[in-house]
Amino acid sequence: MENLKEMSIHSTTSLTASENGEHTYAFTKDFEELNGKRGVLILLYPTRTEENYHVEDSTTIHIMKHMKQLGLKSYTIVNLFSRVVRKRLSTRGLTIDEENLQFIKTEIFEKYDSEKDIMIIAWGNSHETSQAVNDAKKKVLEMWSELYPSEKLYHFTVSGKDKEGDGIHPLYLGIRHGNSEWKLSPYPLKKVLKELKAKKEG
Repeated sequence: MENLKEMSIHSTTSLTASENGEHTYAFTKDFEELNGKRGVLILLYPTRTEENYHVEDSTTIHIMKHMKQLGLKSYTIVNLFSRVVRKRLSTRGLTIDEENLQFIKTEIFEKYDSEKDIMIIAWGNSHETSQAVNDAKKKVLEMWSELYPSEKLYHFTVSGKDKEGDGIHPLYLGIRHGNSEWKLSPYPLKKVLKELKAKKEG
């Protein structure tokens, strides 16, 4: 056999979680051989814990598939809520996760480096009627606006499908457009904030 080439890729996975395993604040995966920025994705809720952080789920599989074309060498996932969901998120009795929002502010936003990081809104449109979910979205966007009034947020799109939604979730995009080229487009922060404020007032 001729012209064979052996290649390897090295990755590092890290998790920031509570000692009791009930809350996960951040999940990061870095690939040494890739070039680019770190994508910081804000999703809805975590499913990864110390027990299963080595197992890829459908969401992260879709993210990894498109990292190279997005210009990312690593990604960090944080969520609007930190409590680990093992089945499906229930919004009954759901309240703002202030401790988690403080983590996002101090450990993610305040340590943001535009030369190395790109912030991606990817929480999707699930639970849009939940006041707690909408309040969390609003607080995150307001925190960002106060810290970085001139810095852009981004979200995922694919060519010809720019109207799929604002802050589209990577699982949704992966199921419907898994073989398309993913892009990062500016997130319409002001428009979304206006809509969230209208929902609260309504």
